[in-house]
Amino acid sequence: MKKIPVFFGIFIIVSIIISIVYFNQDSQFEVSTFKKLEVYSFEEKIKFNKTVEIKAANDDFIERTYVKRGDFVHKGSILMNFESDEEEFLLSKARNEYAMAVLNSGSAIQDEKKKAIALAEKKLSNTKVISPVDGYIVGMKARENLFTEKGTTLFSLIEADSEMYLVYTQNDRNFIQRAEYLSLEIKPENIKMMINPDDIKEQQSDLLIKIPLKLEEINSANLDFLYGKVQISYHSDDLAWIPIEYLIDSTVRLADGTLITVEIIERKDDLILVSGLKSGEILTILR
Repeated sequence: MKKIPVFFGIFIIVSIIISIVYFNQDSQFEVSTFKKLEVYSFEEKIKFNKTVEIKAANDDFIERTYVKRGDFVHKGSILMNFESDEEEFLLSKARNEYAMAVLNSGSAIQDEKKKAIALAEKKLSNTKVISPVDGYIVGMKARENLFTEKGTTLFSLIEADSEMYLVYTQNDRNFIQRAEYLSLEIKPENIKMMINPDDIKEQQSDLLIKIPLKLEEINSANLDFLYGKVQISYHSDDLAWIPIEYLIDSTVRLADGTLITVEIIERKDDLILVSGLKSGEILTILR
């Protein structure tokens, strides 16, 4: 009768040892990746490489505008007028004072009055906004009877020979480098085209996609609102389904103890689709 408790005790000890060994073993899973055609897209406002900001030269009221958003203007065209009654009066006064100086004063006074005329003429000329280039009106903020302060942007001009481009990010660049196909849709024009690799530029710190269109091919009324949607088709070859228990907070552990952060794509029942692993890698979990 005394042998039974001894035997039972030995059995319990052996069971505990086996359990400890078993639960401290690593459960392993071999990764098998597959390829899948993916699409990544991004959308950015279209920019122009030659633009001119037109700003108010003085504090004054806008008397009249001759242009609207999207208009094409020629260099030297008058685009708008500010109120000019005071400036015209000052110019007339300066001319009268110069005439009196010619009759009654010496050359020093006459020179001073000439400078006053030049200053008054400059102030009067500043009441007219004249186009410095051939181009298209965008960003129109000015309107008649609006008071504007000196330095306020009235509108911008896109120069007629300006080129269009998109700026993309480093993250976009990672997908562009893997691209099988790149396409571009210009909104709201609904123009679609393939992107030529030669039009993808890296200029110092700028990442650009040049758009091979001329401004006259675009409805000028839409120049303020142009967006480009880029679609990148690429093959992802690091996708793998793994059991959910091998993943903790987007991290898996390899058999050698290395921790790898993966991107979670999809979950289906007890499986997780991830990217960032290689075929043949062994995943482990500690029981």
